[in-house]
Amino acid sequence: MVKLIYNDHEVILRNYRARDFIGVFVNEDYELADVKGKTVIDCGAAIGDSSIYFALKGAKRVISFEAYPSIAKIAEQNIKLNDIENVLIVNAACGKDETMLVDPRLGGGPTPLIRVANGAKIPSYSLKSIIQKFQIEEGSVLKIDCEGCEYDFILREDETTLAYFSQIIMEYHHGYNELKKKLEKAGFRVKVSKPVLCHNTFGKLILGKLYAYKD
Repeated sequence: MVKLIYNDHEVILRNYRARDFIGVFVNEDYELADVKGKTVIDCGAAIGDSSIYFALKGAKRVISFEAYPSIAKIAEQNIKLNDIENVLIVNAACGKDETMLVDPRLGGGPTPLIRVANGAKIPSYSLKSIIQKFQIEEGSVLKIDCEGCEYDFILREDETTLAYFSQIIMEYHHGYNELKKKLEKAGFRVKVSKPVLCHNTFGKLILGKLYAYKD
């Protein structure tokens, strides 16, 4: 367990990874996003650290998606530990509409979502389905850090769906060119960080941050 002070609030996190909470609360990876009074869709919520961050920044509500059941449970516990009432943790993946089987023992991390033959059954939602199912209003904020699902999640959608969001902030994992083109065509202005090339057991990654917004 770790405790830290953020904006005069004590934040408590169970089962934390130092890299993640430092990125969220110290480096403020999501500080460009103006969430005050808005609904935030948090795709790739992990242990709930980014969801807590958005709540403390004044979000009206946060709908948070975490695919791995064991990590989604920890996220729920962390939300309760911090007395946050406007965050909903949903055990589901983001990308496209389907049912998936994932290893219930695994826990997120900087790897793609791993499917298994006899795993825990979870839903996966497209962005359009999330908007409909959770009654997302126009002007909402979308955060994505889901180890590669951002391409299905964004590139499959039409401009009408993307128009529900005034800001989109994400980590990209295989370059940003197609994402940038898609979002600019949908009327967003887009800023991207310089890509960083790295390798893990799943192959080559081209990592960076992308922030899309409307004036």
